[in-house]
Amino acid sequence: MKGSILLVEDEARLARLMALELSEAGYEVTVASDGLAGLEQAQATTPDLLLLDWSLPKLTGLDICAKLRTAGHAVPIIFVTSRAEEEYKEIALEAGANDYLMKPFNINALLDKISTFFNPPLSPVLE
Repeated sequence: MKGSILLVEDEARLARLMALELSEAGYEVTVASDGLAGLEQAQATTPDLLLLDWSLPKLTGLDICAKLRTAGHAVPIIFVTSRAEEEYKEIALEAGANDYLMKPFNINALLDKISTFFNPPLSPVLE
């Protein structure tokens, strides 16, 4: 297993597809279908990475991100959202997100973004 991912996505079909692809790529995936459940799971289980939709029932992805950062949680957060305007990306990053991917997306693009948090680049060897 490469690591644990908490996926907070309210579109059930998309959540199933993403969870399947991520599982096949070697990640342990937990899915929450609303913001409140996502926040509670993030606090209780401390995943290695959090994938957040912006528009969620009960609590937005932005609220989850801000609450986790205010509480001192350093878990990497990637927004995966249909909010395509540049201003939303800026707001998410200012709230503490580490990256932002717009829907629709290519699964390989998501896997590439995720891999940067699990496989940091090697430091160059100085002679």
